[in-house]
Amino acid sequence: MGRSKSTKWPLALLLAAPLLAICTWLVVGAVNRSQGPSALIPGLPPPEADLPADRLEERVDGAAESLRKNGCKRLVAWKLISPPADLEIYVFGDIEGAKALLDREAGSHLDPAPGDEASVTAQAILFRRGVFYAKLIADPAAAADPEPLMTVAANLDQALSGASGARLLALAEPSRP
Repeated sequence: MGRSKSTKWPLALLLAAPLLAICTWLVVGAVNRSQGPSALIPGLPPPEADLPADRLEERVDGAAESLRKNGCKRLVAWKLISPPADLEIYVFGDIEGAKALLDREAGSHLDPAPGDEASVTAQAILFRRGVFYAKLIADPAAAADPEPLMTVAANLDQALSGASGARLLALAEPSRP
């Protein structure tokens, strides 16, 4: 005996539902995975480098040992398109390490924001937020407009104060050589 047309469609839909669920799960997983490291700091592209302390030499010439002695645990770096700039975030084991790097690179001139303390010029914003030291350097070929840099720095400061800071501290999946 054949089935009537009215019972074939519900049966077909019932059988297709698991396949649809699996396809949806795969697509969502692929989208989330493709975002991967970019989710580290909302609004930023995927990092160009994510280095644990034992690989700092790949990014910093001659300063790796000093950074490690000051407690640097991780370096995450981005090449930004808009504004054109390089961004580096150093993660330290304690506030003193981040403070020492800011003092060494900024000198005695400090500004109140962003972060807990900062040094702001038209071409660079250096700041510390807790155990994080952020260095945002404008592309020298770009116009010296500090406004776009300050916007990125303010957003970054807010992110470091929240869940993004916690993700950076977790030392999750640094890049491999």
